[in-house]
Amino acid sequence: MCLFLTIGNWGDNLPVNERQPHPHRKGHRKLAACVASPERQAFGATASGYSGDSAGVHASQASSVAQFWNRVYVGPSYSVYVSDRVAVGASLHGVGTITNSTWSVDTLLYDAAGNGSASSYSTAMSAYSVELEAVLGMVWHIDDKQTLGLSVSTPSLHLFGHYAGTASVQSVDGTGRATLTTASGGYQAPLPIRVGAGLGAEVGRGQVEADVNAYVPVTYLARADVQASQTAITGGAASLTSPAQTLTVSGRPVVDAGVGFETFLSPGFSLLFGARTDLSAVEPLLASPPIGSLEQARMQRVAGSLGLGSYGDGSELLFGTELSYGWGKSIAVDSFVSPPTLAVVQQRTFGAMLIIAGGVSLTSVKRTLRDLQNVVKLPQIK
Repeated sequence: MCLFLTIGNWGDNLPVNERQPHPHRKGHRKLAACVASPERQAFGATASGYSGDSAGVHASQASSVAQFWNRVYVGPSYSVYVSDRVAVGASLHGVGTITNSTWSVDTLLYDAAGNGSASSYSTAMSAYSVELEAVLGMVWHIDDKQTLGLSVSTPSLHLFGHYAGTASVQSVDGTGRATLTTASGGYQAPLPIRVGAGLGAEVGRGQVEADVNAYVPVTYLARADVQASQTAITGGAASLTSPAQTLTVSGRPVVDAGVGFETFLSPGFSLLFGARTDLSAVEPLLASPPIGSLEQARMQRVAGSLGLGSYGDGSELLFGTELSYGWGKSIAVDSFVSPPTLAVVQQRTFGAMLIIAGGVSLTSVKRTLRDLQNVVKLPQIK
């Protein structure tokens, strides 16, 4: 969500039908305040049970898994036309990253002779990181029908962050083993450098846009430097260690692309179509991830969208849906080995997202309130 303010006497804050003609753009300025959450992923499977037989062995399992990742951008933007066709601008973002996960998997195995074994795998992690990032951009009106946009972000500056995690792994198979680990320390989630380019053009009664974004990780995508306290019991004997650990998520460059088309059926009504890719900048997952791994999944996605657009009185409303397909790998618990470990499994996803977007001018809001005032006798609006 963004709030835009025109600086100076330019009438761009007015509805389109009330603006005065302005043959020159040079010197026109905009200030904006925005908050956005463009990166969010959540997965939950609570109280899932399984029971089955194979090769004379019966297995019973109870599991609960919850994973969450969210990144929020907050900050101001400023732009100015340095000529009638070229505008430059900059944004300063405070970026907050929040992630947490919980795993609880308990498994019992026994055969017809009454021989059995049991295992338990429980982990929990919570982390946050705050970074500062700047974005520089330029818009060039090539002619009256074509517009080019360019942007580049700076390396992010880490401000502060924290990580806390616990892990409990137990197995009962004749001898019995149990390990309990607690860990805490610093956490960082630096942003990759992003270089973007977009081209928009009016074509007949419609307009088309194409965008390309390249993401280049400067170092890693996430890192936790923690001090752990680990207690292990094997065959009744206990041991205590305090290892220092560094957990990282490595990244690699990736390029995403998108294209959109809007055709106007009338001056105030349009149809919209689009397609995009969402490739992962995370390096391929390890075949045997360590306990406490920061990665949760590595997914690639393609998506297509369609919608309707409505325009009038200085406002616009876009309504539609996006359908997506994702493929990749995610981390799961292999509780049929002793002790239980993490493993990598194939994952497929199908998604449907409702989209509601638009813009409204403050002048049109005031006019609506005045019209409402005449009907229900609200207090005078000045």
